[in-house]
Amino acid sequence: MLSENSDWKANIGRLQLDQLSRQEAENLEIPFYEVEVHFALMDMNGNKAPGPDGFTVAFGKTVGTL
Repeated sequence: MLSENSDWKANIGRLQLDQLSRQEAENLEIPFYEVEVHFALMDMNGNKAPGPDGFTVAFGKTVGTL
């Protein structure tokens, strides 16, 4: 098990990561709408592991339709 005082660090030096264009970076700042969140949630697989709150996507879909 990992302890809090672990000296291990991921080596990502050889990864080639794509860089966002200026427009893509600016688009990250645009507010999103509730309907966009709803469509994203409804498009997800409901049988995934629960999130940090303990609720599954299937639960969120059920609550979202009430």
